[in-house]
This record gives sequence, C-alpha cells and structure tokens, in this order.
Amino acid sequence: LRSIHEDPDHYPDPEAFDPERFSDENSASRHIAAYMPFGIGPRFCPAVLYSHINIRTALVFLLRQFEVRVTEKTPEYLQPNPLAFLMSPKNGIPLAFKSRH
Repeated sequence: LRSIHEDPDHYPDPEAFDPERFSDENSASRHIAAYMPFGIGPRFCPAVLYSHINIRTALVFLLRQFEVRVTEKTPEYLQPNPLAFLMSPKNGIPLAFKSRH
C-alpha cells in the first residue's frame, strides 16, 4: 500500500504533509484505489468503523487530559520505517505531554 499511497502520479510531492490532498475537491479527481488504508471491494475491512471510533476516543481522552507539544528533539520531517509492517516513523515522535489538571 505504501507504494500506492506515496505515488507522485496520485499525490504530488508525496513526502510533504498536505491535508488538502484529501479534500473532497482533490479526492474527486483521483482514482478510488489510490487511497485505500482499509482495503477496497468485497474484502474491505469490516472493522474500519470500529477502528476509527477507537482512534477518535483515544485522541479525545489524551487531548482532554494533556497538552501535547513538540520538543527541540521533534524533527520537522519524520523518516518512515521501511521495515515496519504498518506505516510508522523510524525513530518515533518525540513529544512533550503536560497534565491539564
């Protein structure tokens, strides 16, 4: 999937963080299979909704309990780990968490 998701034919400058590439306007002109983190067709992941709810719940919990900030060790660009099964940064993401309470 990484080769599809990082294909410059589908995503200009694929290394850059650009949330606008997933806007309705930009997504409409792209082939439906150019972005499929949970698969496509009859074997589409049945747990996609469940995973989205879990991720959102965890983020809400974290952001209600903590202030999250970058540190001087947080790089501007995260190097992908080529050996990871799931897309993840090579050296983690150094962040600072400060309790809100």
